[in-house]
Amino acid sequence: IESDDESTNYVESSDEDILEISKRWVNAVISDAGICPFSVNADRAGLPPGNVRYQVTRAPDAETAYLAYWNEVVALMSATDAEIATTLLVLAHPRWIRNLEEFETLGSTLGQALDTQGLGLDADLQLVFFHPGFVFRDGRDRAGEDRAANFARRSPYPMINILRTEQVRAAQKGLPTALVYQQNELTLAGIGADLLESMLKDRDWKPLDGKKVDRKQIEVLRLAQDLMKNAAAADTDK
Repeated sequence: IESDDESTNYVESSDEDILEISKRWVNAVISDAGICPFSVNADRAGLPPGNVRYQVTRAPDAETAYLAYWNEVVALMSATDAEIATTLLVLAHPRWIRNLEEFETLGSTLGQALDTQGLGLDADLQLVFFHPGFVFRDGRDRAGEDRAANFARRSPYPMINILRTEQVRAAQKGLPTALVYQQNELTLAGIGADLLESMLKDRDWKPLDGKKVDRKQIEVLRLAQDLMKNAAAADTDK
């Protein structure tokens, strides 16, 4: 699946601009809209909450992207949960933006490498991938009536989210994944696919300003908030 839309294929010349756009998206969609129940804001997330690390790579090929990825794996594994809870590696190159299938192939290779190279890092790390053209393959009409749900994983640039397995398992144990998906579907449908698509194309999420969800009023987000508080307290007691 290759995109010819020049507006979404465009890559800013400044890494600082790319980081700013990426963080605005995380704040508006992932955190404020509650798409990730364990995201506090662009800079804090996790169970327990810790810092979010961002890194931009302009890797033009798989080999260079692979090297940038492993650098981030080492950085995360060398840090405490508080120092780096999770990492977002932003692939700011038209090659990865234009071609979703090629990015998915890269992602599959990176995921397999955690286990198949004998490192056993799958016990420590897990990966989630975001892309401007992401489409869920779950049998629903994700190209039509139900397409708003895709925007849970549609980011301004391709991104590799490196997560700590221990935190992922704790989140899944305390909060059923199906419940998160159901709430995200409702939230994104409420915003509307056309608006979500327009904001992503413009890389501007100002229409969502002042529309932060009330986590106390949504069950899945309230449960996540309680889990984060408990995890933070337990981490302090260590």
